[in-house]
Amino acid sequence: MIEKPSFASVIANRGFLNLWVNQILVQLSFNALNFALIVWVFKLTDSNFAVSALLFSIYLPGVILGLFTGVLVDIIDRRKIIMMIDFCLSALFFSLIFFKGSFPAILLITFLINALGQFYAPAEASAIPMVVRRSQLLTANSIFSVTLYSCFLLGFGLAGPLINHLGMNFLFGLGGVVLAVAFLLSLAFPSIKSAS
Repeated sequence: MIEKPSFASVIANRGFLNLWVNQILVQLSFNALNFALIVWVFKLTDSNFAVSALLFSIYLPGVILGLFTGVLVDIIDRRKIIMMIDFCLSALFFSLIFFKGSFPAILLITFLINALGQFYAPAEASAIPMVVRRSQLLTANSIFSVTLYSCFLLGFGLAGPLINHLGMNFLFGLGGVVLAVAFLLSLAFPSIKSAS
């Protein structure tokens, strides 16, 4: 009799656990940042048009890069992609501390962050079948889906109180630190590459 995969058995898979923790850290930071930037840009510019421009810079990378990211992810080691994205996102979060007074810089950094995000999601999703057994795939994908939406809610929900009580610089810095931790954890990933 084949044992049905459980949450615990999937989490016990070290490769999956590494990916899952990385997803939590990245998605929490990413969603908290998007909320924080909307608040900050309106405070900085007092302009609805500026907020619209910010949202444009958030969603434009998906339109431009969405068709090509899957192809690149298929030919490059997912571990290297995730490591590079974690590192670059951390640096970009920290850079917001210094450039938060410049609206054009915010737009550029936001565009770059969301462009990196276009590569992160397919790299992570396509890595799942490579680190779990086929019988665990449905459970693993379900965990990732629930985590994605949970981090969306938590990221947006936590950003407001953090901004109110600790300030915008703290939020940017915390995101940078969390992503640096994600990068360090990704160093322990095994190679996650499609078979030739």
